Amino acid sequence: MVTVEGRWARWRARLRALARPGRWLAGAALAAAVLLLAVFFYRNWPTLWGYVRAADYRWLVASFFWYTLDLILAALGWTWVMRGLTGPGDWRKHFTIYCVSNVGRRLPGTFWYVAGRTALYQAQGVSVGVVSLASGLEYILLTAAAIVTVLVGLPFGATFEPVLVASMGLGLILALVCLHPRFIRFILNNLDRDAPAGLRYRDTLAWVIWYLSVWAGGGVLLYTVIRAFYPLPLANLPFVISTWAAAGVAASVVFLTPSGLGVTELSLSLLLSAVLPVTLAVGLAVFLRLLVTFYELVWAIVAWLWIRTHPQIYSHVRQQRVK
Repeated sequence: MVTVEGRWARWRARLRALARPGRWLAGAALAAAVLLLAVFFYRNWPTLWGYVRAADYRWLVASFFWYTLDLILAALGWTWVMRGLTGPGDWRKHFTIYCVSNVGRRLPGTFWYVAGRTALYQAQGVSVGVVSLASGLEYILLTAAAIVTVLVGLPFGATFEPVLVASMGLGLILALVCLHPRFIRFILNNLDRDAPAGLRYRDTLAWVIWYLSVWAGGGVLLYTVIRAFYPLPLANLPFVISTWAAAGVAASVVFLTPSGLGVTELSLSLLLSAVLPVTLAVGLAVFLRLLVTFYELVWAIVAWLWIRTHPQIYSHVRQQRVK
């Protein structure tokens, strides 16, 4: 008889085999992107330096506030999903684990952050399968919410090819099917885990609505960074939010690069060039990547220090096992 652990190990082996060729392609694409960016910055450095010298750094201070708010929204969304799958638990545990593992999104391979979550949750007695399912649901929720954000932003000036809009619509329908509690219970039953009896479709749809606020917060973050270097009118904020979500949709279809590295920046550059000078749009896309990575490191360190100084919260499950 094949055990659940055996089935899970077999699936992981298949995924690793499928991902191996893609890693080489991703590495080549990443090297090409770095080379092109180096050439771009070399040729346009005087122009970019002019924007840096004239920057209003008060807006960058504001960007840290908006990043923190957006991180709180995303971490609470993750907490909500984990509680839906595992039952009530200390929200601080889910919150800090999210912040610590979030840095792994920037590592090559995209899903390193899932491995980090898995290791931290295993110490709390939560299975690999449940954490992986929750991470998959988070991915679907973020994608679905991003598509809704893009579609809502169409009247505010965001323009896309009809084929892309139709594709996003189909993707949204597929995401909503995957978020149905019957589908979630089917996955949990195959993992030999008790399905949450109280989970309803209205709950998973509420998750999607919550993640709309995550994309809105990210869009405001992007707007504050833009304002540090360019006087973009506030009337363009809905367009910027839609642009941020559209870049997220583009990155969501790329599994093998670190958090859509290159794809996100290219998408942002192309879309922002509608309201910004092209040189500035490209420079801001790259700068935003570096800035967000720095902010993630800051909060990961804060969360890690919290975990180290509050061991009683994270040893609760292990104490129960000993008893």
